[in-house]
Amino acid sequence: MNNTARSFAYVEPTIVSLLILSSFIYLLNIARLIAHRLFYAGLVGEILVGIIYAAPLSNILKTEWEQTILDFGYLGLLLLVFEGGLETCLDFLAVKSNLFLSSAIGFTEILTPIESFAMGASLNATSLGTTFAILSSQGKYQLNKSRMGTSLVGAALLDDISRLVIASVIEKLRYLRQ
Repeated sequence: MNNTARSFAYVEPTIVSLLILSSFIYLLNIARLIAHRLFYAGLVGEILVGIIYAAPLSNILKTEWEQTILDFGYLGLLLLVFEGGLETCLDFLAVKSNLFLSSAIGFTEILTPIESFAMGASLNATSLGTTFAILSSQGKYQLNKSRMGTSLVGAALLDDISRLVIASVIEKLRYLRQ
């Protein structure tokens, strides 16, 4: 068994690589600011810059960079959901009318026809992290501590749970078919 330490040789990044990464980070911030000023949704600006720089449109970013950004994005999403869970006011969700409203909104996709089942699984995306990001970006209004914010968080939570169940059922169906 070989117990030698594994290391990577340092390779100085090229000026092109540095310019691409710095322009990506700079434009993310600028796009967030512009989108926030135009329609109070800075997240949309960041998504547009990601679409422009990544594989769907121009493929400026290297695949390794995209994977690293994706990994950091997942870590950020976990931290965002954790922070949102800490800040959520469960007193509002415990009220029957709010619980009913959150449940009704969250389970609407379950009541859709079976054809939508596979489509819902293929378009599986988290809404909880986006909900927390939008609610926390409106800090001066403290929407995350309001009845509306708590209802949105509850609906997004139920929506994500149902999506995870759908994804696991689709995975099991794949093995049954083989």
